[in-house]
Amino acid sequence: MAQKSIASFGTWKSPLGAALITQAQITRTSLLSDGKESLNWLELRPLEGGRVVPVKWNPVTSSIEDLLVALPTFNVRSRVHEYGGGAWGMIDATTFWATNFKDQRVYTFTQGQAEPTPVTKENDGCVVRYADAEPDNPRRRLIAVCEDHADPKAPRNYLASISLDGSSVVTPLLDASSGEDDFVAFPRLSPDGTRLAWIGWKHPNLPWDDTTLYIAGIDAATGRVNSASVETVAQVGVSLQQPTWAPNGDLYYVTDVSGWWNIVKHTSSGPRPVYPAEAEFGRPLWQMGVQQFVFSTEGKVIYAIQVGGVQGKDVLLRLNLEDGTSTVIPTPFSTMSCPTLLKGGAELAVIVAFQDRPGGVAVFDLTSGSHRLLFEKTPPIDPSYVSKPTMMAIPVVPGKIDAGMTYAWVYHPTNPEYIAPEGEKPPLIVLSHGGPTGAANSDFSLSTQYWTTRGFAVADVNYRGSTGFGSAYRHLLKKNWGVYDVDDCCAVALFLAEQGLADRNRLAITGASAGGYTTLAALAFRKVFSAGCSKYGIGDLTMLAADTHKFESRYLDTLIAPYPAGEALYHERSPLQHCDQMTCPVIFFQGLEDKVVPPNQAQAMVAALKAKGICVAHIEFEAEQHGFRRAENIVRSVEGQLDFFSRIFGFSAADTIDPVTIMNFNDNKK
Repeated sequence: MAQKSIASFGTWKSPLGAALITQAQITRTSLLSDGKESLNWLELRPLEGGRVVPVKWNPVTSSIEDLLVALPTFNVRSRVHEYGGGAWGMIDATTFWATNFKDQRVYTFTQGQAEPTPVTKENDGCVVRYADAEPDNPRRRLIAVCEDHADPKAPRNYLASISLDGSSVVTPLLDASSGEDDFVAFPRLSPDGTRLAWIGWKHPNLPWDDTTLYIAGIDAATGRVNSASVETVAQVGVSLQQPTWAPNGDLYYVTDVSGWWNIVKHTSSGPRPVYPAEAEFGRPLWQMGVQQFVFSTEGKVIYAIQVGGVQGKDVLLRLNLEDGTSTVIPTPFSTMSCPTLLKGGAELAVIVAFQDRPGGVAVFDLTSGSHRLLFEKTPPIDPSYVSKPTMMAIPVVPGKIDAGMTYAWVYHPTNPEYIAPEGEKPPLIVLSHGGPTGAANSDFSLSTQYWTTRGFAVADVNYRGSTGFGSAYRHLLKKNWGVYDVDDCCAVALFLAEQGLADRNRLAITGASAGGYTTLAALAFRKVFSAGCSKYGIGDLTMLAADTHKFESRYLDTLIAPYPAGEALYHERSPLQHCDQMTCPVIFFQGLEDKVVPPNQAQAMVAALKAKGICVAHIEFEAEQHGFRRAENIVRSVEGQLDFFSRIFGFSAADTIDPVTIMNFNDNKK
């Protein structure tokens, strides 16, 4: 074994460059199958400008093939709620529908078709957007969620019928007089086509706060929802999602009435639990199309994915509806999503992730329980360089377990070529996830390994308010955003420093979107961290309340207080209003087309910190929205952050990096 070099943490030479992250990391979503041999999904490809590409699996050649080879600019992505999701589906065994990002029109296409066929009208300015469509083939239409921005100050969300007969007719399914929700999702047609289920919710709720399930008959003559037949299922403060029809016409859905998102059967006497457990079978509906369970072809079994959280990894379960038994199907995966049946129900395909290497698509034999990966590429780095995560439960108040716990996935510096000088502790990067109603998982991430192979420790925090730990934990952040999330990130950092796992003087915090707010709040209101990185983060809560999109326009009512009545509290918790308390250097990254957290948030923070004399860097990206999708911008954001932290912490990174300009800093590289 070669002798290891002695070098300070952060200066280690890594085989994982930022460019490799964009080359090797493709995000797969939205698995589709006709139930027989066909298997398709979407791939987000940074090297193609962040385009989302529809692909199919060729079992003969064991290869992935693009479905629209002749149209390399088609980008399957919806802008409903700005976060999209539910952007494509199958109409029949060979025909797909999809929303194109550029114009937000709905198209149809078949395998091998040179050009997709538009089925909605030209859409200048993307005024009308579509997602989460359900095929209604006997009536030659799609039933979809429609978001109409004809009035940009008050977009309207409703269920609509999209004709597939070539007429481009889009018709609302419900009468306006029946009373509209502010949002709708999950339109699902019964197997016989006579009933429709969907969910809706009203401001100030988000879909994980309080939703209503609707079940209604479809008028045989008009195809519209029969308003007189609408049945509602709702309880105050209860979130319902994923309405799904069994093959025999029974309706199932997910509800957190028990304190956990569990699967239940809809009955005339109320919901009947399928598998009552302190476990989650739902995820926050940030994007359309979330699905955690699927029925066997005969409808006697549910294959369900139990979300990680306390247990750490997702679990695949076989739930027998006839005798009430449950069986765990063993897997090596950290997370799983999009279950779909193949070969007449003999196999189950799932998008999967590992903790220690890239994931892909796995297919389970439902008789034996064995599985195979459809494709398994060589890992981008040798396994000896991979830092494997450890879940830690950490008291939010040091030494006081009764005060509550927070959770974090912790990654230690790992590089077989180096050891640090005796007694030296590594710099730590604390990651604050977005949402804030989101979660950190243990999926293999090249972005995390980028830091650990260079000698950084990383802690990915599931602060109070995160999902996967039950609704009581999720609701803890109500009225406490900017307090509990900040306290928990600080508690994790201090705990790791006290345990000798991090350098107390080199603690950094970084986050994107809501995580960017937590980052800036931690730097403004606590004296724990020495540097921070905000990616499209929030600096001023009042500005956000006045200038954000419809989906989240009332989110702060529950996270902070109703506005404008609670304006004083908004001011109290806004980092921009307390820049005089900030002493730490900060770097900002921002997309200029972001409609969720507009660029003026970062611009105002940068101006205030620059005026105060704080070291600050600011990098803006053209043609990026809420999150970075283009390879060159991903590379710049990763390398820029390394350059910033290395110079602030006083060491030289081994990488050759185009330096960022740090205002108010006296060693700016030329």
